[in-house]
Amino acid sequence: MMAIIEVALRAAHDPNPEHWFPNNIAAQTLLVRAYQGLQAAANLCAMGFCVEATGLIRTVYESAGLARSLAHSPERAEEWVFAESWVRDKFSRDFAKAMTTPEFRKEVNDFAGTDEDSFAHDVFYDFVSQYSHPPAKSTLQFLFNPVDENEPALYPTVEEKWFKDCALLITATALVVAYALRNAAADFTALPAEWHQRLAAVARKASGLPLSHVETNWEAHQARYEAVREEMRHTDELDGALDSDPVSRRNAMRRLAE
Repeated sequence: MMAIIEVALRAAHDPNPEHWFPNNIAAQTLLVRAYQGLQAAANLCAMGFCVEATGLIRTVYESAGLARSLAHSPERAEEWVFAESWVRDKFSRDFAKAMTTPEFRKEVNDFAGTDEDSFAHDVFYDFVSQYSHPPAKSTLQFLFNPVDENEPALYPTVEEKWFKDCALLITATALVVAYALRNAAADFTALPAEWHQRLAAVARKASGLPLSHVETNWEAHQARYEAVREEMRHTDELDGALDSDPVSRRNAMRRLAE
């Protein structure tokens, strides 16, 4: 799962600052933060710090959701990058709801046993918030621990159930990050068919859902992906074309400066 995310992150990065815009910078840096957050959560989980790992998941989840949303909102991205404005989670939540089809929402609700008015984002967010904040539900276990009820849990212990639950949560959140990355792309065909198919296979295995909505004509997808790549120019060629085009913006700005 992490390798799938890393491939897309590396493919999306352009080292040329002239090609950086607020929306792609915001999306990329938030997704990289989410990717590192997943690594941190996995390490905490492996060491027995399951509460801290679960609390960290909320930051990963928020980063991924905001990345997906800002990628398609240049104005809000510009405020986030330059004005350091704080974006409420409602912005990402509303964006996710608008992108969720009724069929997929029903599929998830049926699987989770929630009613039709529920939204997976709300349920998940409420759960991880219990661990990113210190309410009694997630805190009393530090005093009344399963190993010795009469002693405070000053050091972590690796309990099988806690570890499995925590590892499953991290895996599910990694899927959220991967799909947020996919949805942050300018176009669905920006990534090759193999990448999408690998992601769908992992998602089905981890969730147990059929996820039929992610299927498409992959041969046609790959053909379009390759056709677009053949038409794309290297940045050096693009710069030359813009320099020679009398109506390009850079030449128009040069004439105004003269």
